[in-house]
Amino acid sequence: MQLLKNIFIIVFVLASIWVVKDDVVKFLSNIVSNTKTENSNPPVSGDENTIPILGVNIPKNILPGPLLHIEKKDIPIVQLNVYQDEVVKFVNIERTTRGLIPYTVNIKLNNSAKIKVEDMIKNNYFEHISPSGKSVSDLVKLTGYQYATVGENLAKGNFATSKELVQAWMDSPGHRANILNTKFTEIGVSIEFTTENGGNILYAVQHFGLPRSACGFVDENLKKEIETMQQNLADMEASIVEQKSIIDNYGKNKLETKNYNELVDKYNNSIKIYNSILGEIKVKVVAYNAQVKNLNDCINN
Repeated sequence: MQLLKNIFIIVFVLASIWVVKDDVVKFLSNIVSNTKTENSNPPVSGDENTIPILGVNIPKNILPGPLLHIEKKDIPIVQLNVYQDEVVKFVNIERTTRGLIPYTVNIKLNNSAKIKVEDMIKNNYFEHISPSGKSVSDLVKLTGYQYATVGENLAKGNFATSKELVQAWMDSPGHRANILNTKFTEIGVSIEFTTENGGNILYAVQHFGLPRSACGFVDENLKKEIETMQQNLADMEASIVEQKSIIDNYGKNKLETKNYNELVDKYNNSIKIYNSILGEIKVKVVAYNAQVKNLNDCINN
């Protein structure tokens, strides 16, 4: 009678393992590293414009078309650092008059914007994606800027003043959206002048960013720990299946009851350990996915 009871328990527990195991697979399928707009990690799936994060398609970048402004007039050569400071000043006036928090200048974003300006002039292009395939996310990474989301505005032309440049961006819906974006908190600006067709031409870049620290912390070590524990479960599962096979064979021999009971006890103990580890994985997965969700909510909101 006890033997039948043990077998019933074994079958019930083994069945529950597979049910719970499926739950863990579903949990783990939601694990992602991080998002970017541009996203800070490569997409695991999705199209070229979005990245699926916990079932939500996040845009990879905020990149309005480059702003080209050429008129029949020349522009004065001014001190570049003053010009850049004025651009930030007029951008923040546009924000504060609408009740938005002004941008904070980040030196790393200044540096990434400078890299973009110099690359456009050197390689004679005017696009968000360089001939070598680099975008704003690649450039900010070069400067060490840790971001949750980044954006870029470009301009080229003979703008007479920094105020005129900012106004041209504001008159363009896509560029205006970046300047007034409530997701971004930091800005970097770079201005360079060059000569084209006998006149002075201005190249201007704005880089916008939301630092990753503003959106909480995603523990990549926790993800690695979950993956290690999952592998351990897979190894244990193979061992449990083998133990079950041995038990089934021993059950055919009535003279080996003592050894059979020992094997059943060992098997039940293995099931107990397996379920304990499975429970730990569930807790860790919930914690990790909460971190990822908080990051995504921060970017979306």
